[in-house]
Amino acid sequence: VAAAQAPAAPAKIAPVVPGSAFPAWTYANLNAAAGPAKVDLATVLGKQPVLFLYWIAGNPRSEKVLQEVEALAKSAGGRLAVYAIASPPMGSSDVNPIRQRLAEMKVQVPCLNDDGFRLAQQLQVKSVPSISLVDASGVLRLINGGSPKQSIEYKLTVADAVRRIATTGQLGGHDQGAGRRGPPVVRGRADHLHADELAEHRLELELGLVAAQHRPR
Repeated sequence: VAAAQAPAAPAKIAPVVPGSAFPAWTYANLNAAAGPAKVDLATVLGKQPVLFLYWIAGNPRSEKVLQEVEALAKSAGGRLAVYAIASPPMGSSDVNPIRQRLAEMKVQVPCLNDDGFRLAQQLQVKSVPSISLVDASGVLRLINGGSPKQSIEYKLTVADAVRRIATTGQLGGHDQGAGRRGPPVVRGRADHLHADELAEHRLELELGLVAAQHRPR
């Protein structure tokens, strides 16, 4: 009897350095209630600001932040493209639990299927939920936001940064030229959270780890 094959490790994708252009790609949309079946990021990148939220269906903290991000999107009045991002567990291709939870929550933004963890690697996602911002010129400006309430380097919250980028297309004085201070990156991922939320907040994506555990010895 042939031995069962181990799940393939995800293809290695280079991370996008904040301050660099974010590459376009086409993804399946898991949310039938919002947008087309396929989402081509080339239609929005470089044309309007973009917010990405990496979340896990069924994880209470992820779902709470998804609802908060949806509220920010509504307040932006169409000036900000918002995409949730999700992937089935490593070794699975079953997206039905994600689709079902999106329907139950009545989510009104597209949800990109991160098949192969391409976006997770490009956005350097280490834990979920994780918020990233791309400005109107298509440049990645912020990664690893744990919540809209989180403080970032220049003493604004992630929500403040979202409102600013939605209004102006940029992050104001912090989008500076060569030789000056670079784009903001979130610090202190959990400094604003209550103790009972920390365990969920620290939930890590198993990029490479599970694959390594399943490689033939």
